[in-house]
Amino acid sequence: MLSKRNDSSMTREEDDGRNVKLRFDMSNYKPEEVTVHAHDNHLRINAKHEENDPNHYIYRESKQEYHFPRGTHMDNVNANIGSDGTLTVEASRDRQDALGY
Repeated sequence: MLSKRNDSSMTREEDDGRNVKLRFDMSNYKPEEVTVHAHDNHLRINAKHEENDPNHYIYRESKQEYHFPRGTHMDNVNANIGSDGTLTVEASRDRQDALGY
C-alpha cells in the first residue's frame, strides 16, 4: 500500500528587518537525506527517505520552496538541522530594503 502525504512544513518564519530565519520540521528524514539550495532569492528544500525490507517498503519525499524578501544576501544563507530534526535556514538582508526604501 502506498500513501502520499506532506511530511515536512515550515513551522516558523521570523524577519526582523536584518535577518530572515525559517524553520522546517524535517524529523522524518536523516540529515543526509535533506538538500538545501538557495539561488536568486529562492530557497528549495528536497528530502527523500526510502526503506525496503522483505516485510515493507517506505518512501517519503518532501519538496518545499520559499521566496526570500527583497534585499536578502543569498551568498550568506546558512542551514542546519538540529538534533530534534528542525531545519533552520538563516540569511541576512539589507535594512533599507526591509524598510521599503
